[in-house]
Amino acid sequence: MCGDFNFPEIKWPEGTLSAGGTLDHQAQAKALLEVADKSLLTQQIITPTRRDNILDLYFTNNQESINTYRTEKNILSDHDLIVINTAYKKNKSERAERNTTGSSPFTELNFFSEEIEWEKLQQSFSEVDWEQTILNEDPNTMLHTLLDKLLQICRLHIPIRRRRKE
Repeated sequence: MCGDFNFPEIKWPEGTLSAGGTLDHQAQAKALLEVADKSLLTQQIITPTRRDNILDLYFTNNQESINTYRTEKNILSDHDLIVINTAYKKNKSERAERNTTGSSPFTELNFFSEEIEWEKLQQSFSEVDWEQTILNEDPNTMLHTLLDKLLQICRLHIPIRRRRKE
């Protein structure tokens, strides 16, 4: 179980409640701790993910499933990104299947790059007459036309993601 739980009043790694927040928020934080305890889940993130707080959490019932994790600053959020390296390995056929089914051409773009030309991207989007682009089209064609145009513009201003070696 993982996500942005936004409970600064829980102190990690201790998992204890401190003063602060509304009574309702305190009750929610206490409920989270109780669910984790009853489910035998331990919270693994011990470095701050937003300012000095650990708000983004990763609970597991198998601590050995995590080899390492790190937090990284990113330009899309004021929360740090958590990158977890697990002990789980997919076999090659599962990786190949995942890469061929339902993939989006947008996944080739690196939306976390600091080299994104945001102003130029916004300018390019504003120069398109979106209504004219999809005028008199059926819904499916509208969707494909919009996605194609968005991808075309994004490719101009967003770097391509570097491929990982397997």
